[in-house]
Amino acid sequence: MLSVTTGADGKSYEMVTIPLKYVFGWLFRIDSRNVKEEVRENVLKYQTECYEVLYNRFFGSIKKQIETNEMEIAILEQINKLNEQKSKVAVLIRDKKSDLETVRKQRLDNQLTLF
Repeated sequence: MLSVTTGADGKSYEMVTIPLKYVFGWLFRIDSRNVKEEVRENVLKYQTECYEVLYNRFFGSIKKQIETNEMEIAILEQINKLNEQKSKVAVLIRDKKSDLETVRKQRLDNQLTLF
């Protein structure tokens, strides 16, 4: 992108520029073999940090989503087990209510009458 800037001499000059948000990606593309030996380690360190940041940004969100999905699955499995237990308890309650009705009917049928 061409930009016009004013030099120290007060004259206007056209310069090739890139937006600030692209500078870090542009720096990332530097080939460490094409820089002076004394700065090569810094370039490699910068690139390694960029790789780590990109990895954490993109894989980190995927990893978090996977963990969230696993938690959701575990909770759903627990709910299913509880629903199964609830169904079994409902059957037991129904059976016990039936037993209670039977006992009450027997008691009423076996009452002594005075006349």
